[in-house]
Amino acid sequence: MSIQDLSDHLESALAQPVRLRRARPKKLPLYLREAYAFHEAELLARPVLFAVANDEAAQSPPRQLVADHGALEERAPHYAVALVLRHITSDRRRRLVEARVPFVVPARQLYLPTLMLDLREYFPRSCAASDAPLEWSAQTVLLRHLLWRDVEAAAFSDVAAACEYSPMTLSHVSRELTATGIAEPVTHGRSKRLHFLHTGRDAWEHALPRLRSPVQKTVYVSHRPAELHGPTAALTALSRSTAIAADPVPTIALGRREARRVLDESQLRTCRFADEAALIVEIWMTPPHVLARDDIVDPLSLYLSLRSTHDERVVHELSVLLESVSW
Repeated sequence: MSIQDLSDHLESALAQPVRLRRARPKKLPLYLREAYAFHEAELLARPVLFAVANDEAAQSPPRQLVADHGALEERAPHYAVALVLRHITSDRRRRLVEARVPFVVPARQLYLPTLMLDLREYFPRSCAASDAPLEWSAQTVLLRHLLWRDVEAAAFSDVAAACEYSPMTLSHVSRELTATGIAEPVTHGRSKRLHFLHTGRDAWEHALPRLRSPVQKTVYVSHRPAELHGPTAALTALSRSTAIAADPVPTIALGRREARRVLDESQLRTCRFADEAALIVEIWMTPPHVLARDDIVDPLSLYLSLRSTHDERVVHELSVLLESVSW
């Protein structure tokens, strides 16, 4: 099995180019480095780490493969991790699926549950599950529509460029928003566009049960590099829009890709506790700058990032924040 076999299989399944790059995850134990070769790619706007098993590792008992996958996820938290196997028996496949371990058998099978991919078919979550969250790309497009009102008038390709997604991802977004009753595709000349079935705050309230906090992780930084920039977030942002006081330590938001670059280049010296920090960095599942204005994260994502708080003052100011949105 060659890496080209894996690339060809992914491109065939996704109907889009896939660029695989050699990866070297840090701080892996020796047994994982000897058992697997690593490549990375971005699939459906999500970074994926492919762990290509050697012949001996591929014959390991299913429980060992499950354990290996868990260890890789723990040490590569910014990726969705998938095992790549040359062959797989029906029993081994069943055990991996039961454990929800993503895997690929080039030219035969593809199972990536974190990306909603099973075998060679893409399918959106069932619209019958009223609380099933939207994928991050769909959430970003919806929030851009609510805030900027520039989605319905634009072709898929233009929306994709504005939100920093691929045109293929916008096709998936369209299918998901259609399945959940939020929008429907329409044809305008030669281009496809989205028509939203609800407007203004009604659209927000309709979609709210499916929306999530974009914050994946919070990092405390002991020293802020001069070149590190991101829109203000959390209470720092809320204090600029409402009467609440800001935290003593400012907070900014970075998307996963930017955060990974900064962390890989060791620009951040992290610490364990907030009171030791000069800066708090929220790592977002979505690119915050796509919706931000005036160097502040957008108000709807800010609301989603803070709505689980038990602080009554914050809860009150979040309601004030929503009232200030021009629906």
